[in-house]
Amino acid sequence: MGDMRLNEILRYLVSGGAGLIILAAGFEEVSQHFSEGGPAKELGTIAIAFVIGAISYALFRGVFYFPLYLIATRAASRKEKLNELDIKRWKNRAKEGSLQPYLDEWASQIFLLYTSAFIGLVGLYCGVLLGLTATEYFKASIAISWLIFLAGLISAIRFQIREKDVFSHDQSLN
Repeated sequence: MGDMRLNEILRYLVSGGAGLIILAAGFEEVSQHFSEGGPAKELGTIAIAFVIGAISYALFRGVFYFPLYLIATRAASRKEKLNELDIKRWKNRAKEGSLQPYLDEWASQIFLLYTSAFIGLVGLYCGVLLGLTATEYFKASIAISWLIFLAGLISAIRFQIREKDVFSHDQSLN
């Protein structure tokens, strides 16, 4: 994990940690598990957060991202297909003076929001199915998860609008 970039830390570790916090607030069993400390437990929690974040990111990206991408691009009046945008991004990153790399961290922040909400909502749903004991904060955990999701969607729409300007700038570069 020593060579991880900020984008990877946001997408995997921080989203997994945020998801665990949502679950700990929602269920007594999860909260009790993390209340007992110690260095080994803390390292284990970091590893669990990373694994949950990485798996959730992959599931989210593979299953749920495309419909949300369509919503964001349509709201930003963009007509390009996902693979066309990816190719433009990759080409622009190689250009000297390109603004595209400056959007990478923003994209990671969007996935941080989406994946955190995904972990929270799916985890809370699974906890109910498993019969875990809801805390007094269970409903707040659901509301916070939906607010995080909405923040991700709004940020994705803003990103699509801004990226159109970046593409216009970067097309003039050699």
